[in-house]
This record gives sequence, structure tokens and C-alpha cells, in this order.
Amino acid sequence: MAENRDDKQVAVVTDPRDAEKDINSLRGVLSSRLVTSRTGEILEMHVVASADRHPKQILRDIESTFLAKRGIKIDRRKVSIAQLREESRQEVPSNPGAVSQPRLRFVRLTTTHTPDGGEVHVTLGRGNLQGFGEAQFPLSSGPDRAIAEATVRAVERFIRAGRFDVISVENRAVGRHQGLFVHLEFLTRGQSVPLLGSALVQREVQITTLNATMDAVNRFVGSLPPADGVEWVVGPEGSTAS
Repeated sequence: MAENRDDKQVAVVTDPRDAEKDINSLRGVLSSRLVTSRTGEILEMHVVASADRHPKQILRDIESTFLAKRGIKIDRRKVSIAQLREESRQEVPSNPGAVSQPRLRFVRLTTTHTPDGGEVHVTLGRGNLQGFGEAQFPLSSGPDRAIAEATVRAVERFIRAGRFDVISVENRAVGRHQGLFVHLEFLTRGQSVPLLGSALVQREVQITTLNATMDAVNRFVGSLPPADGVEWVVGPEGSTAS
């Protein structure tokens, strides 16, 4: 539905997951994620689509669906559409003829809690090198997203260019089990490559989040030119997830 606030009409959804199902049913859409405020206002709409339709066509379908079913007029400025295609990886800077790099390995994950929230430290390794990443999380939320963010910060130590954005971290039912899904985007030179990783939820949920993030990036990172001539930062000694 649409609400008027301060003489401006805003798009409000009562069930974001149901709205995502409507988006996912559209031709060419592979997945979607709505970011809403506490009152249900749509703040961001992220869509991953195939390359067989123009993004403007997909956007028009989304607008028509929301207007017809929910009476909502979508603000185009809040919609992000990433297209997944085979050429995407070829467009990312690569090292022609180079052998794929060894996979990154998990070294350490530590979580420190504070009165305001907490901090996550992740250490990854490749050969004799180790890369360190960190992220903070507020008291109002758990550490899952921060674990994904700290993991990709550590991954970025091993690549020459580009960065990862964490789009979403979701826990969903997979048959009789629970699965954790991490949606990332790799950004470099004005290009965006969507990545999705998953892992079945284990007893150590924090390790599951890290595993899902690594599932999204590991094979992809192996095809990128490795960092060289940089100062490698190694995280502090510590135990595993706490």
C-alpha cells in the first residue's frame, strides 16, 4: 500500500517476503531482496536477473505488479538490478594464461562483545600468507552480517583490485534442514558481479555464516589476479568463534 508522509507518498509493504515472491515470479528474475524500515517502507530493492531481458523491461514488470496487486508506486531510485550472465566473469580483470590461485582457507574467527554490540575478526590464509578482516555489529542485531563483512574484507587482502558488498544474509528452510544464504556483489571498474553462497546451518552458526560466505567467493577469487607488493595484515591470536 501507499502512505502519505510529510506530503510525500511512500511505498509500504506489510510482508516483504511475500512481495519478494511476487518479484521472483517475474520472467527473467532469479532472486530478490527488499530492505524495509520498521514501518514497512521500502528503502532498497535488490534484484538479480538473467541477461535475456533488458533491465528496463524487468523494472516495468515490477512496477506494474506492485501497482496492480498492492496499489504501490515504486521509486525507481531504490531499485538495483544486477544481471547474471556467462560473460560477467570474463569482463572482470583477469590474468590471461595464469593458473587459478589456490583456494583460501579458514584460519580463525573471533567475536568480541561490548556494551554497544560487538566486533568480529576473521583471518584467512593462502600458502604462507594470512589476510585479516574485521567488522562491527550493533547491540540490536546479531553478528551474522558482520561475520560476512569481516570475511570479505579478509578476502580483499588477497586480490589486486575490486571490493565485495554484502547484500543479504538469510536463514531459510531447506527441506527438513535450515540453510544460510549469503548474497554478495563484486564491484570493480564500474562492473558488478552477483555471487551467492550457501551452507547448512551447523551447531556453530557463526562458522556456518563464514562457510556460506566462502562458498560464494572462493572459486571466483581463484580466477582473479592476486595482490602483490602489499603489506599483509595478520589478525590477533585467539580462539575460534565465541
